[in-house]
Amino acid sequence: MSDAKHITYRGTKSLGARVYALLYAGAKGGAEIRHVVRHSPDGLSWGYGGSGPADCALSILHDFCERTGRPVEVAERWYMAFKWDFVAVQGVELTIAGADIAEWLDAKEVTHEHAI
Repeated sequence: MSDAKHITYRGTKSLGARVYALLYAGAKGGAEIRHVVRHSPDGLSWGYGGSGPADCALSILHDFCERTGRPVEVAERWYMAFKWDFVAVQGVELTIAGADIAEWLDAKEVTHEHAI
């Protein structure tokens, strides 16, 4: 299990806005994350509020939850809000720190628990 402060997600768009890789970088190196296909079979994207960013948000949260020992249901519950708060606002380069994701998820989960 990884510590959130050692996790960063990075992506770069190529010419034509096609995304080739979204990478996880951690204390022990990095790797391309798996595309969790829900809305966009054509791939991941960011910088707007469409289907590519929705899958990007879902894929990042799935990967993050798996690496940090959180239930994957957390990713399923919050990926659309994460899309708007983190993914849709990115520019050509995507950079999201794991510590920011952890803090955001913690706040969302506390709110969710109080609502139940």
